[in-house]
Amino acid sequence: MRATLTACLIVKDEAKVIERALASVVDVCDRWLIIDTGSTDGTQDVIKSFAAEHDWPGLLVERTWRDFGHNRNELLELADSLPAGERTDWVLYMDADQEVVAAQCLYDEISAAEPNVPGLLVHTIGQPSYWTPRLVRTGVGRWRGRTHEVLCLPTIGGSHTVAAQPRSLATITHHSDGGARTGRLERDEAFLRADLDDALSTASPAPESGIDPVTGAVDARPDEIRTRYYLGATLASLAQQNPGDTVAARFAEAREHLAIVAEQTVSDELAYVALTLTAWTHLQQGDTATATDAYLTAAKRRLGRYEAAFEAVRLLRRDGQEVRAAVVGDRFLHRPHRLYDTFEVYPNAYPALALEVAGAALTVGDAITATAAMRLVNPRHLDAPLAAIWQTRSEGLSALLQPA
Repeated sequence: MRATLTACLIVKDEAKVIERALASVVDVCDRWLIIDTGSTDGTQDVIKSFAAEHDWPGLLVERTWRDFGHNRNELLELADSLPAGERTDWVLYMDADQEVVAAQCLYDEISAAEPNVPGLLVHTIGQPSYWTPRLVRTGVGRWRGRTHEVLCLPTIGGSHTVAAQPRSLATITHHSDGGARTGRLERDEAFLRADLDDALSTASPAPESGIDPVTGAVDARPDEIRTRYYLGATLASLAQQNPGDTVAARFAEAREHLAIVAEQTVSDELAYVALTLTAWTHLQQGDTATATDAYLTAAKRRLGRYEAAFEAVRLLRRDGQEVRAAVVGDRFLHRPHRLYDTFEVYPNAYPALALEVAGAALTVGDAITATAAMRLVNPRHLDAPLAAIWQTRSEGLSALLQPA
């Protein structure tokens, strides 16, 4: 008997994008369950019309908006409390501005899942990309956090690492074009400060309460560590987007939170991401030298991740340090890839780093390093901007190799 699946969403003013999301899963999800938190743009009518057109059973429920974690838990509890004829074995959590790709994989995956597997990680593709549990057994787990909420699942075989979770072959494209984006950063700051107050005033849950997708749930205080990271990231974005008297203070507070994360988390991946973001804050304030050093510190913390190394090499080249850029970048290129990293991953970072190293080597006439770097790049897997750079580097290498 095959497993059954429900698409679960919370929405508000998503009339322009909701049909795209539903169309991506209508052929694989047996049912749909949506909580609307106060749409005034006709989102409800679009949902009902789409469901009727496709003869797709489901339930639309109105709820008062409170915060993301609270309303997602309402959705989780509602899915678990449906009558036997409407309750499915699994749920797929998605957002209105997302689209599932290769959704046909989902049925086979949930039907083949071992009984002890609470859920599967799904790759959300955007800038950056990340893996989170979106395909889970009905009623399993709990959402934590008012914003940047995470679904914490039971451990598998005593493992507290997200990498231990099975992964779906389906992916989610995040278009980031949904409604209610005005004032998002200010709203997130307020929610995150409230979450941090809660985390500092109460004991964090034991790892056995669930795997935290950000910290891995092995940190002593997963809620605090996760919240500090997102608060630092939010303050940094606010400082960048809102020039004024508060910029320096926001960047400074952002770095304070990120420093605590990098120092206290036991997750090298999270520490790496926090250090990389710290370097970015220095760059935004025009301190290129400090930013370069900070990027190199981050790159050394997580060898096999390439975002920070790429930025460091790029800055070295901008500063005219082509030899150092080629030497330093070449060292980072030849490290085993972190294939199972799940958080804030930029898939093009490795080829981008290789092309920067090739560019630096070509500038100083180092054909050996340039050739080695170019051989690490498959042009068929590049996006258009990187493909153009690859073509330029190839032409430069050919010219360099021509006999005098």
